[in-house]
Amino acid sequence: MENNDVIYPEALPDHLTQLAIETYRTAPEGKIPTMKEQEKRYIQWVLEQTNWNKTRAAEIMEIDRVSLWRKIKAFKLE
Repeated sequence: MENNDVIYPEALPDHLTQLAIETYRTAPEGKIPTMKEQEKRYIQWVLEQTNWNKTRAAEIMEIDRVSLWRKIKAFKLE
């Protein structure tokens, strides 16, 4: 606990100071991405987070491995 009005980052526990927030971004030219573009980015991101463990990625996305495999092939992510 801090004894003054300001709480500095070093006073917070590690699980709070190491948070990361992912957000959807617009394309560099300011265009709003399509649902397909968003889906492709999300699948790519989940695969990267799981070190391309397709079973784990499918579990996270709550889809079966065959559906994930089809999406990887359709989006040419391999």
